[in-house]
Amino acid sequence: INDFSFTVYGDRGVHVEGHKGLVKMGDSEIIFAYKKRTVTIKGRDLLIKELSSTDGYVSGVIESIEIGKNG
Repeated sequence: INDFSFTVYGDRGVHVEGHKGLVKMGDSEIIFAYKKRTVTIKGRDLLIKELSSTDGYVSGVIESIEIGKNG
């Protein structure tokens, strides 16, 4: 079972679920921490439109999403 979940809406948005917090936030890169992984969203004009303690929505021009190891 994965410890992360995200839904991509074309190149205009990403909904993330189950995150444990933000690692980095900028207009070209946003990194979410999960239990064992990180999800890095890269693009242009990135903006966190919604954010709760476990879910979030990033809008902008999404160029790539990378999954890495946490720590």
